[in-house]
Amino acid sequence: MKKISIIIPAYNAEKHIHVPIESLKKQTLKEFEVIIVNDGSNDKTKEEIHRLIINDARFLYVEQINQGPGAARNTGIKHSTGIYVGFLDSDDYFDTTYLEKMYSKALSEKADIVVSDFYKVDQNDQILQVYRSNSSSMTGIQSFKNILEANSLTSLSQNKLFKRDLFIENNIQFPKNIIVNEDVATIYKLMLVSNKIVFVNEPLFYYVQIPSSSMNSYNERKVNDRLKVADLILEDFNSKNFFPKYKSVYINYYLLHVVLSASLQICKQSDNWKQDLEIFLNKVNNQYFSYINIFNLSILHKKKALALLILKFNSNIFKYISKKLG
Repeated sequence: MKKISIIIPAYNAEKHIHVPIESLKKQTLKEFEVIIVNDGSNDKTKEEIHRLIINDARFLYVEQINQGPGAARNTGIKHSTGIYVGFLDSDDYFDTTYLEKMYSKALSEKADIVVSDFYKVDQNDQILQVYRSNSSSMTGIQSFKNILEANSLTSLSQNKLFKRDLFIENNIQFPKNIIVNEDVATIYKLMLVSNKIVFVNEPLFYYVQIPSSSMNSYNERKVNDRLKVADLILEDFNSKNFFPKYKSVYINYYLLHVVLSASLQICKQSDNWKQDLEIFLNKVNNQYFSYINIFNLSILHKKKALALLILKFNSNIFKYISKKLG
C-alpha cells in the first residue's frame, strides 16, 4: 500500500499535461502513486502521457469514455491503493514539498483531511491571488458550512489529501457528466463524515488559470451544471433531513456558488451576455434568490450581497461592476 495516491483527470490535455506530471516527479516524498485517467480525449493526450511516464512505475494510465472530471476521479479512486488520496487537474501543479508536508501533517495530527493554502496563478506562473487560512484545524461541520458558503480554500479538491476510506466506507463519489462545481457536490459530504480536518498554512498548490480551459471559457453547459449541482445537494439534504437545520447554509450556497458565480461568468465570458444572463436568471429559483435572503447573506458577505442586489435590480449596472468582482 502506498502512502498517497494522486489522481489526474485528463481531457484533451496534450498541451499542458506535462505540468502536473513533472511537478509530481520532483516531489521530495517518493512513496506515492499517480493514476492518470484519460477521459475520452480526442487529441494526442494519450501519446503525451505515455511519453512522460515511460519507465516510471509510480504512474498508472487508465482510459475511459468521456464522462467528465468527476467520473474520471471516481475511476482513479477505484484503482488507487494509497492511505490518502489527492487530486490534481491537468494544468495545475504542486510545490515540490507538497506531498511530504501534507502527509506529515496528516500523520502527526491523525487527520481525515488535510488542506493546503494555495496560489492562483496565470499560465506564466505569475501569482494572481493567494488563498490562506488562519485555522489550524476544524470539525467536519465547520468545514461543511465553509465550503457551502463559498470559501475557496475548502471548496477545491486539488489542495487536499483525503483518507481513501472516507470515499470507500461512505460510498461517496463525484457526480458524472458535470464539469463545474463537481468538487463542491462531493467535498461537503467528505467533510461531514470527517472527525478532524487540519490545515497546512503554506501555499503549496498552484491553481493555474488558462483562458481556454473549461473553467475560464463560456458555454451554457457550465451555467446549467451549477444549477444541476444545486439540485443534487438539495436532494441529498432532503434525503438526510438536513434542510430544516441547514436551510440558511444551502441558501447562501445557492446565492454565492450558483446565482452570483454563474452571473459573473456570463458577464465576463459571453459575447451575448445580456441574453444569456436573462436565460439563466429565468431558471433561477426565486424562492432562494429573494431580497430577504440577500439581506441575510449581507451579514457574512456585504460586497457579494450588494452585487446580488444590483443583479436583481439592473443587469447593466451588474455587468459594469462584474469587471471588479472576482
